[in-house]
Amino acid sequence: IISAFEIIFNGFPVSFPSFVIKIMSNLRLFSKNLFSQETLHLLKEWQEIQKAIQHKPFQPESETYKRFISQTLLKMERLNEKFPFFDITNEIEILKKKF
Repeated sequence: IISAFEIIFNGFPVSFPSFVIKIMSNLRLFSKNLFSQETLHLLKEWQEIQKAIQHKPFQPESETYKRFISQTLLKMERLNEKFPFFDITNEIEILKKKF
């Protein structure tokens, strides 16, 4: 049986991480040529915010975490001002609930 990975890489078996790295590398190249600098900047900022939203604190009641949430909300508000067409109201509500 021939796997999908072997077909994609001309019959040479590869590990899954190598496959993912190859795909991500191609996507980065593709996106740099396809998207405007403004869009790339938006995507980068959004990735950072997504990481912050998904963060699981050890001490959710701590002042440090509350400050982290406040800073993330501020970043989201700024992003929303710069890119009003980018609707992030659901994500803002999710973070406000963590307060």
